[in-house]
Amino acid sequence: MRHSRYPRRVALSKNRTCYLRSSGGVLFDEHYYITGKILENSVSLFNHTLHVAANNSLINNNPGATLMRQGRDQEAVMHYMNALRINRGYADAHYNLGSLLARQGKDQEAIAHFGEALRIIPNDARVHYELGVILTRHGKKQEAITRLTQALRIIPNYGETHLALGMLHAEMGKKD
Repeated sequence: MRHSRYPRRVALSKNRTCYLRSSGGVLFDEHYYITGKILENSVSLFNHTLHVAANNSLINNNPGATLMRQGRDQEAVMHYMNALRINRGYADAHYNLGSLLARQGKDQEAIAHFGEALRIIPNDARVHYELGVILTRHGKKQEAITRLTQALRIIPNYGETHLALGMLHAEMGKKD
């Protein structure tokens, strides 16, 4: 289950474990105590974890999301690509990489990763929304409406999608 409420457990050493949520959150406070060391932030935590679980796509994907939020895009891409090297079918890594590429204006590459994410999980509202935004940017309004509408079929209260679709309809002169 992708968005489980229950954390996944990853062994860090014989005596310590780290609990991760598949959504990327870490169940630790601001400072992380692992085998007697204090790790200052989540990137340090994940880098430490990578030494123990280097072939885990989740462990490779999650620091990318943190790095992306910090504006460290090149490092984030490296983590996403490592996650995809381990598991080509990891939809979240395709989504995250697509989001980063779209933010950089590399829309065609982003579309390819979003397409792969939808191939794996066809009903991912986030991906339909992101594709709708890119299609709008490229003037493909009808295709954008289709994607945004699909996102709302999946998650009817997806606020950003309502806003994007409303703005697109207003731009096209539609009243519904």
